[in-house]
Amino acid sequence: MLRCHSRHGGNALLRDSLGNIWIGNPQGLFFYDYKSFLKIEHPKIDKLVLSMAMIGDSAMLIGTISDLLLFDLKTFYQTGEFSIMTIGPDKGYHAIEPGQNGFYRDTKGYYWLTNSDRVIRIDPAQLHTNTIPPEVYISSVSLMDEKMNWNPLEHDKMHQPVFYYAKDEKNIRFDITAVSLRDPDGVTYSHFLEGYDKGWSPPNHESDAVYTNLEPGDYSLFYKAANTDGLWSKEQVYRFTIKPAYYQTFWFRFSGILFLALILFFAGAVLTNQHRKKQLAQKENDKKIAEFQLLSIKNQIDPHFTYNAINSIAAAVLKEEKNVAYTYFVKLSQLMRSILQHNDKLTRSLESEISFVRDYLDIQRFRFRERFNYSIEMDSNIDIQMEVPRMCIQTFAENALKHGMMHKTSPGFLQITIAEEQECLKICIEDDGIGRARALELKTAGTGMGLSILQRYTDHFNEQNQQKISWQITDLFDDKSHAAGTRVDLVIPERFSYRHHLKQT
Repeated sequence: MLRCHSRHGGNALLRDSLGNIWIGNPQGLFFYDYKSFLKIEHPKIDKLVLSMAMIGDSAMLIGTISDLLLFDLKTFYQTGEFSIMTIGPDKGYHAIEPGQNGFYRDTKGYYWLTNSDRVIRIDPAQLHTNTIPPEVYISSVSLMDEKMNWNPLEHDKMHQPVFYYAKDEKNIRFDITAVSLRDPDGVTYSHFLEGYDKGWSPPNHESDAVYTNLEPGDYSLFYKAANTDGLWSKEQVYRFTIKPAYYQTFWFRFSGILFLALILFFAGAVLTNQHRKKQLAQKENDKKIAEFQLLSIKNQIDPHFTYNAINSIAAAVLKEEKNVAYTYFVKLSQLMRSILQHNDKLTRSLESEISFVRDYLDIQRFRFRERFNYSIEMDSNIDIQMEVPRMCIQTFAENALKHGMMHKTSPGFLQITIAEEQECLKICIEDDGIGRARALELKTAGTGMGLSILQRYTDHFNEQNQQKISWQITDLFDDKSHAAGTRVDLVIPERFSYRHHLKQT
């Protein structure tokens, strides 16, 4: 005995040419082949079925509460797919609500169907498939706000689909529109988000695609639409990107790794220096040079500067200023590399010294939001490969910045000029800061160790040369005798010899 597995019984019953049973009821259309009971899952037929009639052996007319349909039995038996044509106004059917078991076939092969408002005649030979697929496109893109309201994007922003995870732009709705002139209401839709969905969504009349909690990344939304006769449009694609939050970015992770690497580097540098000091202590003749090398390393760069520079760069990363952060990471890494390359020497080339000073000042300008500016001018005929004491320019530039320009109420300016005069390299470092007297009153930051260290190892160099390295510090005043900055004049003889002090220990 057959038992219908639907709770709503049956409104229409039909036996096809293969002897299988079709049942229509308020839940839709059911198929029984004496082995299994199957519900036909399709949006066009997922409603009350009132009437059914066979057309030959290959098709079946179905009257639902709202539509007249033609079900392709041949396709169903051959492939298992549901091919259903809607017989609507586009094919001349304007009636409503077919009658229950209301089909009748006359001797001429016409089918008659009772409806709530009329009786119609159907000529199967006149039923033709709509061969024009819909035109389909994305009509709007909306983002969900914190109140769970959908806010459509402006039309021009739809063509620049970049969203930001940090702004909670991870819940997105796409409204899909398809144009099918013969029966606009009969269009069905399907979509597929690559990398998220496992497959295409079941065809239905819902024209929106909603996705929530999307992860950062690049996405492609494929979508298509079918007309009332099941002819699908060409697949279209809408590509968009969700940018990660700062803590999901490469730069955030990279800065953490870099910070850890710097800590390890400084820890390694301390251990290395301690080991070197023990070795140098065993060689009395090299003791003095080793002392100056250690002092030079300490004078290379202020650890507080490094820490603050990293914090400023990290802040740029948090603000998604990737290019800015990368630029100053490079400059900071160049300073670190310079330490590694020259940590066993007391001299370096003029070119390396200028490069070091330029990177240092650029990072300081970035830290203090351009509270000062600077210029480095050098005669074109100067040999930039000549050796100079390491930090000979940077030390004075740092002092000018710390003690002079940082305490001004207006932006300061640092001028570094390098020229050749009377077989000497003359370097002028001039600032328009508050002057030494005012800096002393304010007790500006600094221990004075930088100049002291520089003086000690240049004195040692001078012992081996007739011509001496010298510098002079001059206080500058305006025409009203007010402090107007400081100038340092550093003189290095061109034939100055460091041969007794370049030995690596």
